[in-house]
Amino acid sequence: MNQLLSKALDELQARMFYMNKKSDRIANLLKHKFGCIAFSELFHNDYAHFWALKAADRIVEIKDLDGEQSEYPAVEESREDFETLQDMFSFLFSAVVETKESVQEAIEIAEQEKEVCTKVALEDFISKLQKVCYSTEFLFKKSTIYGNELYNFDAQASVWYVKIFDAM
Repeated sequence: MNQLLSKALDELQARMFYMNKKSDRIANLLKHKFGCIAFSELFHNDYAHFWALKAADRIVEIKDLDGEQSEYPAVEESREDFETLQDMFSFLFSAVVETKESVQEAIEIAEQEKEVCTKVALEDFISKLQKVCYSTEFLFKKSTIYGNELYNFDAQASVWYVKIFDAM
């Protein structure tokens, strides 16, 4: 694996930790700002943990299988604040779309560098992210439907939430 692809994978892995940090922040806001305590736990244990325990680890595994060491670039702090659930989940959906675009860029680098196994592994990875995109878009739609009915959102979310942890 050449340096260009190795660096792209390290940046992709950092992106997964970025998503974990943003998701942790959202779980915190759900609990402390919006009073959605039950959903905060569900979201944190499923959604936030997915990024660190599944997605980031998968990128490291792709490098490991090629005999490459992973570096762990720094990830920016997370201090976002939102006025509504809709704003928060709109932000999250945009971040997921940007993450998919980052994976696509890494796939293109793997293709240019004729790294077939890495390309195939990343294509499998991006196809599994589709469930994450769906779940995130669904969160935004549900937050729009519930609006300011935070109690109902929290109480009913366990019934309609689309879990992603096992997507990868």
